[in-house]
Amino acid sequence: MKSKIVLFDENVLVAFKQNNVDFDEFTTQAQAKAAAKRECTLTPFYELEKQVGGFCLYTLNTQTASSMGEQIKDGECELIYYAVVLGEPKEDRGVYSACVSRDKQTGLYSHIPALNYGAINFSFDYEVKEKLDKISLIKIKGAVLDSELLRFALADLGAPVFGDKEYKGDTLAKDTFLALSLAELRFRNPSEDAERTFVVVPEGKPWSFFNLDKWFKI
Repeated sequence: MKSKIVLFDENVLVAFKQNNVDFDEFTTQAQAKAAAKRECTLTPFYELEKQVGGFCLYTLNTQTASSMGEQIKDGECELIYYAVVLGEPKEDRGVYSACVSRDKQTGLYSHIPALNYGAINFSFDYEVKEKLDKISLIKIKGAVLDSELLRFALADLGAPVFGDKEYKGDTLAKDTFLALSLAELRFRNPSEDAERTFVVVPEGKPWSFFNLDKWFKI
């Protein structure tokens, strides 16, 4: 799917961002397209790294921003990532949890004690959907709004994201995009008081090595 707006109403805007598209530039373009239709200001509910593709959710007012925050806490708003990783975790499914902070020297995340200042606690469910010779397809479900935390976690599980040179996932392919996508987004739209679901099937290699039609129900 090419980058485009898929939902725009009085409370939210949802747009799909391709990988290798800068998030700030993408947001500026989305804001310009929205403002051409009516006066409004977009506030990102989370950000996606440049190398990560997927759905971006923007709120248009403080009430909706608060509502989405409550939905995250209550599990009504779901961010579902898919990743192609090198190798596979020891367990085919499980719950990953960690307490981390960004290392001042390397700029990357690392484990720290939970009581330390600046500690970030996060967790998610994961499931290996398909395995090949050297790579696997993993589904990740949880309220993780920082995609780099997922990259750290998968590397910590012994299965770094394909193409991730920062967390040693680029041994099979140099200078490629990250095989990490926020491919499903579910939330209750306050404009309709109804659940909305958005799904996209990641494209290109290494995604195409897997039977994606089996795992994505559109």
